[in-house]
Amino acid sequence: MGKSLQLFLGACLVVGLSGCGGSSAPAKTDTQVANDFFKSLRTQVSSIVKIDENGTNGFLNTEAENMAKELKNVTLNAALVKKYLDVIGQLISDSMDAGTSGGTKENVEEGRNVTVTKQLNFNWSYTITQNSKEIGKGNVKMPGDSMDLQLDADDSLSLILDGTFPLYTVDENPNSDKQQKAKANIVVSKQNYGALLDINELILQGDDNVTVKLSDIKSKVYYVENIKDINYTAFEGVKVDMSAGSYVYNGILTAASYVNNDTFNRNNGYLPEKIVYNGVIQNSATGAKLDGSLSMALLDVASMDLNMQKDSLQDLFAKITLTGDLERPSMPKTKVSLGYEYPKNAENKTVTFSYAYDKTSVKGKAVVNDKGNGVVTIDGSDGISAVIKLQDGDVVYGEVNSFVSRNGKKIGYFTERNGVPVILYNDGTFESLQ
Repeated sequence: MGKSLQLFLGACLVVGLSGCGGSSAPAKTDTQVANDFFKSLRTQVSSIVKIDENGTNGFLNTEAENMAKELKNVTLNAALVKKYLDVIGQLISDSMDAGTSGGTKENVEEGRNVTVTKQLNFNWSYTITQNSKEIGKGNVKMPGDSMDLQLDADDSLSLILDGTFPLYTVDENPNSDKQQKAKANIVVSKQNYGALLDINELILQGDDNVTVKLSDIKSKVYYVENIKDINYTAFEGVKVDMSAGSYVYNGILTAASYVNNDTFNRNNGYLPEKIVYNGVIQNSATGAKLDGSLSMALLDVASMDLNMQKDSLQDLFAKITLTGDLERPSMPKTKVSLGYEYPKNAENKTVTFSYAYDKTSVKGKAVVNDKGNGVVTIDGSDGISAVIKLQDGDVVYGEVNSFVSRNGKKIGYFTERNGVPVILYNDGTFESLQ
């Protein structure tokens, strides 16, 4: 669908025309409206994204490359912190049950051992060693001498963590002694369904002084009789604050409506039907900012085969929307939205697009089946619209199938010249879409 997508975007440029000229200007023909503003609109869009292989980078391309460079040097391993926290928690729990003052687990990773030791006032210390060399240490504060939450008890469990952990796994870098810091304040309270896990704050600091702060992390923990016997966990939301180089990331991630799927091999098969992220990415050096929302709703969670679809989103039964405001130095705010919907048992996928910059606006919609057959419709400012018919992923050229109109009147149609898609207007002039 590459060729038709290129035409789709190019046509969006043509039809997204608005009354940018002064009101005192003479009336223009339909063709002049398209011709006069095509170059201006193309400049606007190409300043944001790179629209052809030989073109220069747009704003988003440049920012994405700069962010990638900044993040390339970021080293942070939250999964490794969790791995060692699970071991530390189990050692403390086993020591409480046995009434001992601590314990050790050897070879958590090859050559790495974890030891916990009971201190005063329900404090526990831990050390992580590799071949007898210390590579992590810290403290965990417990509320008492038990980690059990019984269904018939109105209990809560509070944990305070402050310590360091290895930055790399043994497989990644067996000789590194670099560490990452972690701080957390965690409360688990009994509920009628099980327990509510509330992490008030979790701070991870890795190499190069990059800091990630997660707060208001809430998850429902469903268990049978004891919090040690967890059925599944339903994550509900988290606030993210992160800084890396000149970029600052702030946002809120939420999830809802957990459903069981036999092909999902984590969390006892439970995963959310909908995930939403609202956030801001800002370049503190330039003042550039993207403020937007990304929403993904899976439309067939219970029966979809994740093993078949894990390598591709192309056939995912889902509804995905992306909306955002883009702010650039000395430029008007730009509003962009993208949408994708593919319901189960539906013949067609639907892709939507809208763009608004200053006085210019474009809306597009493509409804296409698996064979690449379908129709693209585009509506822009000044009454300009377009219809593009697709067959086997290619454009069906000609004034009957693919054409441009203004206020319902056809003013031209899509055709091809030397392999280049163009719009041939009724007055004999043409508009290239490349």
